[in-house]
Amino acid sequence: MKNKFLKSAALLIVSGLLCSQLLAQNTPASKGSSRTATPEKVQPQKSPSVTHREESKEQWLNRYNAIKPKLDGMASNAKMDAKNAEFTAEVNKLGRMAAAYKAQIDNWDKNPADKREGYVAGLRASNKELNQQYFKVKSIWDKTHPSSENNSGENAPAQK
Repeated sequence: MKNKFLKSAALLIVSGLLCSQLLAQNTPASKGSSRTATPEKVQPQKSPSVTHREESKEQWLNRYNAIKPKLDGMASNAKMDAKNAEFTAEVNKLGRMAAAYKAQIDNWDKNPADKREGYVAGLRASNKELNQQYFKVKSIWDKTHPSSENNSGENAPAQK
């Protein structure tokens, strides 16, 4: 009998706590609203993305340093083949993008930790655009120089 009483009391306490928490979460913001939110509609606070691990400035510098020789190789190809205006223009664009990407990495320490997630998203986007531009330049080079396709000096850059 005593055991049943303890179970009932514990169940009452737990259900009371749950009800008070639900009421606190579902209290409407304005007093005129009589509609309460259901637990499915309650938005949890955004937490850092679980799909991406913590990234550091060194990791971004390593990505940049991995692609930099490939970019330099394309720049030297553009100097050798100055007659191809389209290729030269795309290589110049690639150089500007690389410089902007490097500057973005260099500004890592200037960004506060609470804004780091947005900053890293910008770095990812810049990295992706840089790789896409590299492949565009490489394809133009390979089309205009089919004999040097194997010795263009570059493999595909590491993508993230």
